[in-house]
Amino acid sequence: MPEAGTGLRPDPRWTGVLLVGGQSSRMGKDKLRLPLPDGGVLADLPAHALAKSCGKCCSVRRADGPAFVPQGFEDLVDVAPGGGPLAGVVAAILAASTPWLLIVGGDMPALTPTFLRAFMTYAEQEPGRALMIGARRLQPMPLALPVALGSEVIERYQNGERALRRAMPASRLRLIEPAALMSAGDSEPWWSVNTPEEWRRFSAEGLPVPGSA
Repeated sequence: MPEAGTGLRPDPRWTGVLLVGGQSSRMGKDKLRLPLPDGGVLADLPAHALAKSCGKCCSVRRADGPAFVPQGFEDLVDVAPGGGPLAGVVAAILAASTPWLLIVGGDMPALTPTFLRAFMTYAEQEPGRALMIGARRLQPMPLALPVALGSEVIERYQNGERALRRAMPASRLRLIEPAALMSAGDSEPWWSVNTPEEWRRFSAEGLPVPGSA
């Protein structure tokens, strides 16, 4: 069924990739499982946004980490330990069966299907280039990645690169200004929760309800 309020079905050309392999060292506990008022957990929010946007979805974890596999998601494992988010991206590239990957972190609870669909639409305007948000600083996620660029990303990973933003060849990376994706007064939907203070701030501002646009 189309998502309420959008009239759009999940796009079968896209695989949503939820990265859930972080150590949560700054939070001091597993931040992906911070509780929501409805009985869910923090990572349910970006997972919901992906599931409403992409025809296929997967979650990628550390080999020694707990699985977080929402209904309908494929369970993938980082290609190697200690490789950071890029090890999860490489695992998703190797498993890809769609032309596009939409990559987000499990600690990004403010993402919505509406925002992600706008991001995907901009990415598709230049199908040979990856897309990131260029705000006050470059935001590594969300990342729209054409699978056709996968071999270049994998090569950089194999050569020792671990930073997601530097794994994209400069000539194949496009940046979009936040204003092109947001309405006046919107918060920054790419914001991530990393510390107890950030979690308190997010909670105080009102948790989004799964299913909202």
